[in-house]
Amino acid sequence: MTNSSVVSASEIDLKAEAERIRSLHLKGAMAFIEIGEILSRVRDTIPRGQCAAWIRREFQWSGRSVRVYIALYKAFHDKRDLIKDSMLPARTLRLLASKPSADAEVILNRAASGEKISHAEVRKTLALSEEKSVNKKTFREQIKNLNEKLRAKDEELEVMKTEFIALQQLLSMRDRQLAEASEEIEQLKKRN
Repeated sequence: MTNSSVVSASEIDLKAEAERIRSLHLKGAMAFIEIGEILSRVRDTIPRGQCAAWIRREFQWSGRSVRVYIALYKAFHDKRDLIKDSMLPARTLRLLASKPSADAEVILNRAASGEKISHAEVRKTLALSEEKSVNKKTFREQIKNLNEKLRAKDEELEVMKTEFIALQQLLSMRDRQLAEASEEIEQLKKRN
């Protein structure tokens, strides 16, 4: 389908949505969340190629821009009051949406309670959070590797136990044979 093949009823709805997005775009962070919601809804209702064409035609936005708006919506649609009270700039909200974590929520709550938090502080906090996450992952991988080695050693130990029991049985059998042989020797000595 080409760009011009969008049905007229959908075109009227899409034009209305486009105008709504344009008016919201000027209102800041809260508007970005609503734009993400609209884009998400539009993306889910029209075919993928038509959606991208519509976005390019109406807004000249890249796919990355659309993903940022949708990420903001997904990250903050249920936290609009916190966003409204936080007064965080849009770029900081984009950063928080791009790296969801427990720390992101803490930062949002701190900002909503009136604390002034710089973009640099948010970036640093999220970087430390990522580093902790990587360290936890590395630690978990190390534990997993050690557990695998321990299982392998346990298996080796089981094999060694089985071999030890077999050797004990052989020694016990040899001891019996030696005892029997000694008895025979004694009986032969007594006969002679």
